[in-house]
Amino acid sequence: MRVYLNGIGLVAPGLEGIDASMPVLRGELGWANNELPKIPVDMLPANERRRTTRLIRHALLVAKMALDDSASVAADLASVFASSDGDTDIVNSICEALCNDDIFVSPTHFHNSVHNAVAGYWAIATKSHAPSTSVSSADGSFASGLLESMVQVHVLQADVLLVAFDHPPPPPLDKKRDIKLPFALALLLSKTRGDSSSPCISVDPKNYLYEQAAESRCQNKSLRDLQYANPAARALPLLECIYRKNRADLVLPYEMECHLMVTIDP
Repeated sequence: MRVYLNGIGLVAPGLEGIDASMPVLRGELGWANNELPKIPVDMLPANERRRTTRLIRHALLVAKMALDDSASVAADLASVFASSDGDTDIVNSICEALCNDDIFVSPTHFHNSVHNAVAGYWAIATKSHAPSTSVSSADGSFASGLLESMVQVHVLQADVLLVAFDHPPPPPLDKKRDIKLPFALALLLSKTRGDSSSPCISVDPKNYLYEQAAESRCQNKSLRDLQYANPAARALPLLECIYRKNRADLVLPYEMECHLMVTIDP
């Protein structure tokens, strides 16, 4: 099962957009944990814009980045949104309200708490009626989203937008889920090559689970702290291969003790 990568969006500390991130992904520079600036969301109407959270803004930004140099129309794209834990800031606020008789649950928090909230904001921003899927699989969420997106590309015979994202949970949820840094990534996947530089991603559906396989690690050792600081950042070895123009078989965490083997051909 083969797809082509025709657009990428990336936002993380020290990796603010693909152009700025290339020296790090190519191994020319070390990664630095720089604080992310505040991100505006000008693609949403004013009412919805006021209701967004950091997690939603980062996911929408990378989705837009992935389409900036593409001929694909956002409103026509099927989408897959992959997140391990969703918006834990919102979940924490609701839990605090439920534990306090004097505080009511905010309606805005309530509708932002569902796992497909980001998909809803994307549909509003793009006026999309295309199908959308939201998946969650702990540290294997990126691999689950990638596999789901590749299947949809082949079933629908159309481009599919994959968006993977997570944010560190606030106390006390951070004691149960160790996500240290924010990370958001979007990949525009297609059945056909967009241009001669479009890398190919392939999975053998007959042989994609490797129970004892070791997860692939970033070649740039300075990136490994980020790779393991966020489930979505498990995609970093894939991005390195693409921008180093290395053909490689990568092993990504998938579900339980299983792994997904992905072949990258730049």
